[in-house]
Amino acid sequence: MLDVAVRREAMAMSTFSRPSGVERLFRRIHPGDTPLARGWDRLEGWLLMLVILVSVTALPFASAVGSETYADESPAVTAQARQRHQVEAVLVDNAPPVRPPVYGGASNNVTSVRAEWVLSDGTRRTGTIQAEAGSRAGSTVPIWIDARGDVVRAPLTSGEVLWNAIAVTLSLWSGIVIACAGGFWLTRKALDRRRFAEWEREWADIDPRRSR
Repeated sequence: MLDVAVRREAMAMSTFSRPSGVERLFRRIHPGDTPLARGWDRLEGWLLMLVILVSVTALPFASAVGSETYADESPAVTAQARQRHQVEAVLVDNAPPVRPPVYGGASNNVTSVRAEWVLSDGTRRTGTIQAEAGSRAGSTVPIWIDARGDVVRAPLTSGEVLWNAIAVTLSLWSGIVIACAGGFWLTRKALDRRRFAEWEREWADIDPRRSR
């Protein structure tokens, strides 16, 4: 009999399990019409629902901005691939040696050095390029040049454009979510001060000695 009673008590206690995160969120958004739910609680619930709605609807907006970024940068991939090409530059001077790290920082293995390269029409150009520190004069370094023969960065790739679009999307959406969360946190702090002040007034009406 004792074993049966223990089992019944355990089953009864299991029905009073802690609410899940979804249930707690729903109760915060919709506190209900109970006497314990004050106007401040309902206002906080409406604000929380607004924050959730803005955060959810901001994702398609951020995705649209990211898609527009991808569409704007995609033509540059084709244009740069057509206008830029790689040539071999010959170092004119010896590159400076590797500089030791300062205050425990990383050493700089890349330095500027004068070099010479030949254009498609046979014209020779001389300028400053980036080469590995310690390289000797006469060494060859691959560089990218444009149609005028000037040194430029490597052309954009489709992968880089895609990652740029993803970064724009995530940065914009994260900024909106953080701004909404910060605004809700500040508003909740202000509402908490109002709640505490209201509770103090009610306790003072019940027990005037608390206000002394």
